[in-house]
Amino acid sequence: MSTQLLDQNQTFPTLCTSIGIDARIRKSLSRLNYVHPTLVQSKSIPLALTSGRDLLVRARTGSGKTLAYCIPVIQKILGKKSLLAERGEEEDEEVDDEEDENGEGGGGTAVKGVILVPTRELCNQVAQVLDDLTYYCADQIKVVVLSSSSNSKKKKGGESALQQEALLRDRPDIVVATPAGLVTHVRSGKLNLKRSVETLVVDEADLILSFGEFSYDVFNYVSYLLWIAFVFVCWCI
Repeated sequence: MSTQLLDQNQTFPTLCTSIGIDARIRKSLSRLNYVHPTLVQSKSIPLALTSGRDLLVRARTGSGKTLAYCIPVIQKILGKKSLLAERGEEEDEEVDDEEDENGEGGGGTAVKGVILVPTRELCNQVAQVLDDLTYYCADQIKVVVLSSSSNSKKKKGGESALQQEALLRDRPDIVVATPAGLVTHVRSGKLNLKRSVETLVVDEADLILSFGEFSYDVFNYVSYLLWIAFVFVCWCI
């Protein structure tokens, strides 16, 4: 990464301490040898966690935007789980097959964060970043990638739709999805965005919102979540 993209006046230890990033994330960043955040990271991570407002981030490819949104997504989930543990409470254990008042299936009701990306390859890249950041809290954060179409055959580089449905029944915390993957599982009732989602990330939104047959559904999902979740939108320049 070019040093021109780095914020030389800031370090990850200082940044993370100043906004209360979980020690396990800080430890993972150290393990990955991250010293200085990029300019996008140093500006957007604090805003995502402290401003209480949705974010629209315009950044070029390679600017570190993936880490910039992954850290807040993980931090919000760990923070809530820690708070519940301190109170001696447990997360809502709704039965996955239960239908809500609209007749929609209850699958995926534990999902707290949805990261929407344009391609299967980018899904896998984001999932790897999440895996790296949750190295010391993998028992607390479950991630599922949804990138297949509605057929049941396994696609190269990803799980089949049926395998993904099974993974959703394990109550993941974060879903990383392509438009096709998201729409397929919402339509089938295996993923319910109305019950638990607290953070939505739309990466490369300029591409996401122009995805032909899925653009209408995706636009509706995003429009709905704008009212109930924190939204982090990345726009490429």
